[in-house]
Amino acid sequence: MAINISDSAGTGQDGMSGEVFEYRLMLFVVFAIFLGVVVVSRTAIWRWRAFGGNGYDGKSIVHQARLMTYSTVPFVFMR
Repeated sequence: MAINISDSAGTGQDGMSGEVFEYRLMLFVVFAIFLGVVVVSRTAIWRWRAFGGNGYDGKSIVHQARLMTYSTVPFVFMR
């Protein structure tokens, strides 16, 4: 006896709807871009004010890139 458990997004057999896949793909791509931006802004001699503020603010590189991603990506999918 097989039980088919699907999430509330109404997915079928593939396990992920198109919009959920696009959202996760966009999160991954934008996170990778922002991770590169944060690394460059942290390692540069001069401070890149547009992306790093005054430089190191106590957050890890991954945490800062994640914050930048989560504050940007949801606006792409607004209708």
